[in-house]
Amino acid sequence: MVVRLLLLPGISQNSSIFRKKLEPVLQCFGTDVHYEILDPPHKYTPEAAKQLGPWFDSSANFDAPELHPRYWWRPTEDKPPLYRDAEASVIYLRDFLARRDQPFDGVLGFSQGGALGALLISMLEQPELSPEFLVDGKPPHPPLRFGIVIAGFTMRDPKYLKAFVPPPLKTPLLFVVGKRDRGYARDLDLLPKFQHCRLERHEGGHLVPTRGDWPRFFSDYIRAYDQSSVISPSEVPSPLFTPAFSLDITIHDRSKL
Repeated sequence: MVVRLLLLPGISQNSSIFRKKLEPVLQCFGTDVHYEILDPPHKYTPEAAKQLGPWFDSSANFDAPELHPRYWWRPTEDKPPLYRDAEASVIYLRDFLARRDQPFDGVLGFSQGGALGALLISMLEQPELSPEFLVDGKPPHPPLRFGIVIAGFTMRDPKYLKAFVPPPLKTPLLFVVGKRDRGYARDLDLLPKFQHCRLERHEGGHLVPTRGDWPRFFSDYIRAYDQSSVISPSEVPSPLFTPAFSLDITIHDRSKL
């Protein structure tokens, strides 16, 4: 059996950038995990990207088409924020899933992509709360078997926050966050929205941990969802050692995400 995984890049990333950052993890997959990285549908302009400040991914480059920064939505300054272009991204994701012949088993998202991944879990598990995601009155894809959110968060736009009303979601979630991520406390508010949530911390900041035992941990956890696996995901040991990382960000403000 093969585990099929959808990967959602973070803010100002695209599929090429995200693939490069995940390379140590992807190399551990072998033939047991089939993955597909979905490009965010919207492209930043240089002027709009300036507003991101330190949240702009250092690998992105406007002069290289394969590194052009993209996004899922752009938050307004309102309180709570409204997410410009989010509706188009949700429809884009819906149509992508509807075209697939083979369904995904799980989703892995980072940062803004992690927030979207959590929303996707809800929209497939509780489709009645998100009628805009339906195709002819039905979800475009079966409920996912698991989700992995790395440095993600609860979407604040009221239009999407409604997807997380109680009771907690039943889809198992692995939540990974850095102890030195400046949005650490806010990120954790996603945990109570899932009935079965495993929390793993690393020593770095706002990033995907790919050193030490982390690549093997991610691979073993995902492969445990293979129906022929002799261990359950909860039995996969936590990473034993994570070297310190330099921080990519230095501020608390996550309103740009």
